[in-house]
Amino acid sequence: MMQRERLTNLPYVIPQRFGYRWLMYIVLFKSLRKALKGEIQAWRFLKRTGNVKEIATS
Repeated sequence: MMQRERLTNLPYVIPQRFGYRWLMYIVLFKSLRKALKGEIQAWRFLKRTGNVKEIATS
């Protein structure tokens, strides 16, 4: 029951209930699957090429 709640916050409830919750379920199941398989989850690093030009600062 909503008692003394601001009705301006009501539009944020629908996306949170359906969008964010399902996104968190997807992330949870992917991480559990990787853990059960024994895969290591690592950060994706960029390959270092050394071809970045120097940025001039003023």
